[in-house]
Amino acid sequence: MIPTNWLMRLFRRRSIEAEMHEELEFHRDARIAHLVAQGATRAEAERRARLEFGAAGHYQEECRAALGYRLLDELRSDVRYTVRGLRKSPGFFAASITILALAIGANSVLFTLFNSFVVKPLAVPGAERHFDLNGRNSEARRISSWTVPEMRLLASGASAQVESLYSYSTFQVLMVKPVQRQVLVSTVSADYFQVLGANARLGRTFGIKEDRLPLVVLSDSGWRKLFGGDPNVIGQSVRVLSTAFTIAGVMAPEFTGTEPAVPEFWTPTGSFPLLRLREPGSPVSRFDVSGFLRPGVSLSQAQSALLSVASHLDRPEEERVTALELQPRPSLFPRNEDVSTASGLVFAAFLIVLLIACANLANLHLARAASRTHEIAMRLSLGASRWRIIRQLLTESACIGILGALAAIALAAFGIRQVQDYLFSSMMGIGIALLPVTLDWRVFSYTAALGLIAGIAFGLLPAIEATAPSLTASTKREGRMRPRRLRGLLIGGQIAASLVLLILAGVLVRNIRQLDSVATGYNLDNVLDLKVDQLSPGLIDRLSRLDSIASLSAVSRVPLYGRLDLHGAMVDGKSTSVAFNQVDQRYFETLAVPVMEGRGFTRNEAETRARVTVISSATARKLWPGVTSAVGKSVELTADPGDEGGTAGRYEVIGVVPNLVSGWLFEGADPTAVYLPASAGARGVSSIMVRVNGNPVAAAAALRTACAESTQTPVGCEPASLRQVASLQRFPFQAAAAVAGVLGLLALLLTGVGLYGVVNYAVMQRRKEFGIHVALGASPRQVMTRTVAEAGRYVSGGLLAGLPICLVLSKLAASSVFAVKTFDPWAYTSVPVLLMLISLLACLGPARRAARLDPMRSLRED
Repeated sequence: MIPTNWLMRLFRRRSIEAEMHEELEFHRDARIAHLVAQGATRAEAERRARLEFGAAGHYQEECRAALGYRLLDELRSDVRYTVRGLRKSPGFFAASITILALAIGANSVLFTLFNSFVVKPLAVPGAERHFDLNGRNSEARRISSWTVPEMRLLASGASAQVESLYSYSTFQVLMVKPVQRQVLVSTVSADYFQVLGANARLGRTFGIKEDRLPLVVLSDSGWRKLFGGDPNVIGQSVRVLSTAFTIAGVMAPEFTGTEPAVPEFWTPTGSFPLLRLREPGSPVSRFDVSGFLRPGVSLSQAQSALLSVASHLDRPEEERVTALELQPRPSLFPRNEDVSTASGLVFAAFLIVLLIACANLANLHLARAASRTHEIAMRLSLGASRWRIIRQLLTESACIGILGALAAIALAAFGIRQVQDYLFSSMMGIGIALLPVTLDWRVFSYTAALGLIAGIAFGLLPAIEATAPSLTASTKREGRMRPRRLRGLLIGGQIAASLVLLILAGVLVRNIRQLDSVATGYNLDNVLDLKVDQLSPGLIDRLSRLDSIASLSAVSRVPLYGRLDLHGAMVDGKSTSVAFNQVDQRYFETLAVPVMEGRGFTRNEAETRARVTVISSATARKLWPGVTSAVGKSVELTADPGDEGGTAGRYEVIGVVPNLVSGWLFEGADPTAVYLPASAGARGVSSIMVRVNGNPVAAAAALRTACAESTQTPVGCEPASLRQVASLQRFPFQAAAAVAGVLGLLALLLTGVGLYGVVNYAVMQRRKEFGIHVALGASPRQVMTRTVAEAGRYVSGGLLAGLPICLVLSKLAASSVFAVKTFDPWAYTSVPVLLMLISLLACLGPARRAARLDPMRSLRED
């Protein structure tokens, strides 16, 4: 920090210097008066006083230096010198600022996102004491959900260490009124708003005794989207699934909850069974739990107190809590190891672009500094210290860094809007609204710090080289080898860094293309997932009679909604596990999947849940390797803990179907898939899958109309094609590839521009050398070849250094990035070729300029 007394001296500089001048005049006048009193004449006394005191300016300069004014004067002088340089070489400085603005702007956009979700505190009182509660069982399996009575026991048992706890669960449901669409809902404990210190903008929040009432509190965004900001919304109803909820209040805009996604509304935890259509006898509802420490209490103290209560909770043995983890969450995202690792890798990728820009600018400024050898040598010979000149050159580069940071702020403001529109549009399309991301003082500080550090980083090496004795005291030819080598190393580093980013982008793009080419085994466009609020056999029969419906099936898990559940199994006395799905007799017909061997289910088998099964061909090969036909074989599903669907038992294989993709696209076809018969209304069978004829959009509209025009209670339904579901799975890869692609292209642009500038400066510096070559008989083609070959050596060195780095990173990523192909021969061959071509194009212009130099004119130049 800057000392306060120095700031006071700075603001009082004029008065201090005036006092200094008065004091010097006082002492000199006193000496003159003393000499006159001793008998000297006035003129003689003034002469002797001047000789005794010496130059007043010298003492004033010493005082200014002691007070810190000299450094400020020199800094101001250096800034003025930099401004004059800007005017003399506007193109050079504009290029430097643009290069830096692009690199810093990209980092500022990233930090803006990081700041909004990880750094910025939650807008609730005591955010620094906020934590998430998680447990572990005896097998170290994570326990992240708790019942409401458990939460209350924990809160009361650790009340001395924990100020409060609250429970919540956020998920999507189908809203029927006032609009029919998927909405994000958060069920929270009744004291949720009181704990977070939030007040309603309109109406009220729900109280502790209203936990089981069908009430909702709208968020500000939900109020505007669903009701257009109607001020008379209090008391109106919102119908979700088959239940009408009364609107109790609307929250203020500044309150968005404690999660990145803003729900349309909050409901009490007692409404959870109504929203999830829980059947009688279903497992008790569990929720995530967070809370606040009491002031002055550490996490370890609260953890010990909570563990003493949690270890005695009445839970099944496999869910008994043996350890607790209190994870600090002062912001929207927790600050844990996973978040730190992921953000560290992303920041490293963005900082590589900044390093490329710094290497670029160091090269340009190194070439410019070499051209100023005479100027710097003259200043040294006139008495300037080497440190003084280095400081002046660093001031110049720091000013460029600050100007680049200012331009980066403007780019970041524009870029963050584009990022939100691109990355968040898919989330908005499925009814999820993320918090708006804005620039604040943290972003400005981070950007300014990056600009200043980058300015010093790229300016330090040129400043040291420009003032080196070998460059100032030697002839022109003696001082050029070292800068040329340094420029070559910097070019090689840029090429290596660009290679890493471009290969990363290429690998991700190739992964997306592979996702698009995955053979799912069914048509993604004409198969729809139909979300309904009330599933019944009558609804299925009614919808199946529509002309636009080719087939309709009730299932427990629609394809592409995550992996199938695993079930323990015994086959020929050997224990194994298989993935299973419960489907009715029309499942394979709806997917248009043929039965390869045997047959499918009958309606009676589905309604009675007969002990028969259809398996995939991969399952047949795994369970009975080498067997020609698996039809007639049997597999026994063991009774796993928590098996409440009655699926355990011995099943006879009646059919074999092709391998399908039921879970994640990037994992490909299911390694195992066992299909069990079930019908609509059976426990666990709550989804409908539809294959439509003709236009899927028209068929979806017909389905909505048929549900709404039911002769009984209107049913809400929302169809979504499996193509849309696949697009959601593709979205994370697409976003990562887009970011990597932008970084790669930015690195390629910076490298190309920098290489052009460096080669161009090198040609201008070596005019006499090229003139000598031409005078001795070298042809223009030979001069071009020599120029391009020299740059090509540096580029080749960078490629040779970058490829092993990419291979090592691929090896590391292969062990940590699940189911993503990290090595792609196409990317590893095409990217180096692309870099070589870009480098060649960047060198051709300066090389042609070198070939056209007039030898006589070059030889005459000093």
